[in-house]
Amino acid sequence: MEHPYITQERLETTQEIIDPKFEELLVSAYQELNNIKGNVTRVKIPPPQVAFHNRKTIISNISVLAKTLNRDTLHLVKYLDVELSTSSSLRDNGDILQITGRFNDKQIERVIKSYIREYIMCPTCKSLDTNLIRTNRMYSIECKVCGGQNYLK
Repeated sequence: MEHPYITQERLETTQEIIDPKFEELLVSAYQELNNIKGNVTRVKIPPPQVAFHNRKTIISNISVLAKTLNRDTLHLVKYLDVELSTSSSLRDNGDILQITGRFNDKQIERVIKSYIREYIMCPTCKSLDTNLIRTNRMYSIECKVCGGQNYLK
């Protein structure tokens, strides 16, 4: 089996230095990395369904968005309120979000993408398969892929 990092020339020049166990560990680590890369799945995030009623913007799939992102709906709603500088209310058992003011779908998508970068995406491996953990007053992102834990601002 050929490995891009372990070339024959490199092995010949460093044969005296490399321990045979080290070579086995290097090969197994490379295979494990390939296994991890092979198991990565892409998450398809549905676009927000935006409608307007009088001077209000209605997002009818906010609970689906929060569930797809593996986050609490209220956390996403609070982030939208702060970023859009407005207030909102949840209706129909948290399925529909009614925002005060008119915001088009591009504005909503931009804020949701910024939410994903800040609260969803692992800074180490860029995976979206993470958990948001709150300890005391601090939030941290725990990645299910790389196992990293990163504290948020």
